[in-house]
Parts: sequence; C-alpha cells; structure tokens
Amino acid sequence: MENKTPEIYFSDAYLNVAQAIQEGSSERIRQRVAGLDLGHVGKQGMTLLIYAMLCRQVASVRELLSLGADPFQIVDGLGSPLDVAVRAKDPVYLSAMLESGVS
Repeated sequence: MENKTPEIYFSDAYLNVAQAIQEGSSERIRQRVAGLDLGHVGKQGMTLLIYAMLCRQVASVRELLSLGADPFQIVDGLGSPLDVAVRAKDPVYLSAMLESGVS
C-alpha cells in the first residue's frame, strides 16, 4: 500500500477525486465527488478516505469526512479508515477524525 499513484487504485470519476486528494485540494474534492459513492472501493481495496491518509493529506481526510465518508467502513485486508488511522505512526489522522466527530 505504499504506492501513491492514483491510477493504481482508481479509475474514471474516482480517479479524478483521487487526483484532487493527491493535490490536497479540498475545493476540487468537493467539486468532483458530486454524485459519487464515497464508500466506493477501488482496486486493491482502496477507498478515497484511506487513499487520503496514504497521501498524507490531512485536509483531504477532513474534507472527505465532512462530505460523508464513513470512517467505520470495513475494507478487506485494511480494516476501516479508523483502524488505519489508529495504526498510523502519525496521530494526525486520528486527531482529524476525532475533530470531525468520529467516536
């Protein structure tokens, strides 16, 4: 799960969102997620929320949570985004989730 290239995990409209995540652009994320399922699981079991953590884009994590991404969604092989945040070496992702109201 170390590769951050969005094409490895997403295609079509979800690739566009992943590119906005990689850029750290909250505005582009908001524009590009309209009508999409934030729980969509891409290739290799990747979700947009987990991808934002992989890219170390805390603002993107916050934005996706504010738009309704589910931090409790279980993904085979990875667990939930909350699990990923708890296991992360940097507590910033867990802090972002807690600040967004995850409990």
